[in-house]
Amino acid sequence: MSMEDKTPRGDYRGRQNIRQVSKDIVDELVAQWPGTTVTVDLDGTDEEDAYLWISVNKPENRDRVALTALELVNAFGARMGFWIVPRVLNWTEGREESAHRLRLVRPDEQNDGRNVLHRG
Repeated sequence: MSMEDKTPRGDYRGRQNIRQVSKDIVDELVAQWPGTTVTVDLDGTDEEDAYLWISVNKPENRDRVALTALELVNAFGARMGFWIVPRVLNWTEGREESAHRLRLVRPDEQNDGRNVLHRG
């Protein structure tokens, strides 16, 4: 990392890059799944760069939208070195939305070396 990248201006540029990549992911997800809404949260905790809070208009599509979101995050975000976490919100009648977090388990976290999708 260059000295300029450690300055507030470098932080600003990095945040703008995260914002743009997140927007690209959202645009592609909404194009593939019309009626889906996404809120981008750039205030990640730990080491996350951003969260995508995803609301699906048809509950029966929730898992497919979640998989698409994870694929897009890996394609767009990982390529740029960003950790963007998609969270699909579940609707339950008479209750608030709750988060359904998906994460890709890296090969070093498993015994058999495969990448698999886990719900956390």
